[in-house]
Amino acid sequence: FLFNSKLIILTSIVNNNNIKLLLKELTSYTKSNNHLLLTLTISAMSRIINQSSFSKQLVLNLMLKLIIEKKLKI
Repeated sequence: FLFNSKLIILTSIVNNNNIKLLLKELTSYTKSNNHLLLTLTISAMSRIINQSSFSKQLVLNLMLKLIIEKKLKI
């Protein structure tokens, strides 16, 4: 639950100045084999898309890239 709280806080403070740093941190979490961690991270990315129009395309591109990378490793 602490990790989820951290993600909620991080996604609530996202703005143009810190979006790239935040996405870099979220991307590092996607390398985990922990399914709960992955689910919470994807949910955090979705919250960013829903709450900030300035980062919508950036986050969608990152999510697409992650999907492609995961499929290539299968």
